[in-house]
Amino acid sequence: MRSFAAVLGGEALGTVAVGDVIRVPEGAYLPGVGELLLYVAEVIGRAQQADGHVWAEVSGHAVQGDGTLQVRRRYARVRVDQAVVVPRRAW
Repeated sequence: MRSFAAVLGGEALGTVAVGDVIRVPEGAYLPGVGELLLYVAEVIGRAQQADGHVWAEVSGHAVQGDGTLQVRRRYARVRVDQAVVVPRRAW
């Protein structure tokens, strides 16, 4: 698995490829509860916050337990160093 930080810009941070699926633990994204598994449809932006961490704004579709995508688009702010890109075969 690739680290989300490795593909977002800055210290080897660039852009997230549309089509990536990211796994983010609870507490490392807003808004929400529980682990987030998200198919990235758009990377809106990123910024270093007062807490010293880089957070990225993304939108896409949550991946459901059966591997299908939720129809409704989902927005989230994710902490870059806590997110991991998941290979398609793993979700």
